This record gives sequence, structure tokens and C-alpha cells, in this order.
Amino acid sequence: MILPVYGLLSNEKKHFGSAFILSSGLLITAGHNLRNDYDEKFDSIFIEINDSIFILDNPLFKEYKSVYENSIDNYLDLAIFKTNNDFDCVSELTLSSELPYEVTMKGFVVNGFQLESIESRIESKDYSYKSFDPIDVTKSVKFKNCFYMSHPTNPGISGGPVLNGQEVVGMIVYGHEYSGTTAIKASYIIEKINEMNK
Repeated sequence: MILPVYGLLSNEKKHFGSAFILSSGLLITAGHNLRNDYDEKFDSIFIEINDSIFILDNPLFKEYKSVYENSIDNYLDLAIFKTNNDFDCVSELTLSSELPYEVTMKGFVVNGFQLESIESRIESKDYSYKSFDPIDVTKSVKFKNCFYMSHPTNPGISGGPVLNGQEVVGMIVYGHEYSGTTAIKASYIIEKINEMNK
């Protein structure tokens, strides 16, 4: 199950991100979807399932970092929630550490209100890069917990899954029309879930 993430501002809801629910009942999204420092601060950030609202305010796990100084690092942009029993939803999505070459990226483009599906190929299974220096774009950080796809994505898909059938192999964290798309590996998400359950 893949859902849009909304922010409520003066009783008007604005879609700006994506999330997905696993068969275990865990909801996964990008940590930056919870920042609440977009154009204006939202009164709340939430998802909707069958006309029921789930406020994204008490994650089981959350990490987000916007500045990186090391040349090799983990990309910290992940939030994990436990959905409550009030939701009548069934998901067949499971996490898988196996990375194929052909995948499908899914998410909700901003103001599109339709699930977008993009077929892509994984260009690097071992890492992805991102520059945090607007002057010198060659100064980039190598993220070892991510993989890279050359196909771009549109705003709003952050937090959406990268799929191999019903298996989630990664979660989209950023993309650009010129630089392609980066996803956090499902193996990293599995690692964080296992740490939570200890």
C-alpha cells in the first residue's frame, strides 16, 4: 500500500510526499517528510486510509540530517511508524535485501493525486552520491546505504518505495531531472527495524 503524505495548513491539506505500509503494519517514509519547515509550518502532517487520518507525529524511529562533511557516510533520512488497528488496510509489501537491476519506483507526484509508476534500472547497487556544495558540485558525499538509478523522479515521490514485484528493495529519498534518483537500501531499513526490536 502506497500513500501520499499531506500537511494541514489553515484547514487546507497539501500533498508533498509519499509513504508505504508493509505487510507487518509498519509505515515507512522519508525523514525529511516530517521536517515541518517547508514554505510554511503545517499544523499537522498525516496520511489518510479509507477516510481515516493517521497523524505522523510519534515515529518508532526517525533520523534526518541535511549537512554531511565526511566523504563517505550513511544517508540519514528515514522514519518508521506503527499503524494502529483502526485502519482497515491490507498490504502485501515486504522488505528485501536483494537488489535486482530492473525496478519500479512508485509515489505520488506533488498535486498529481495519482500514483506514478516509473520503470528504471539500478546503475549502482553499492552507493550513491550527492553534492552539498552549491559552488563546487564536485565536492560530493558517497552514501554507502543507498543505491542509484539514472531515471529522474518528480517532487512528491520522496518516501515512496522502489519495488521488485511486491518486494520493497529501497525507499526514494531524492531525485532530480539531471542527476537521477537515490534510494536508501531496504537492507538498511531492515537493520534499523531489527535494532528497534532488540
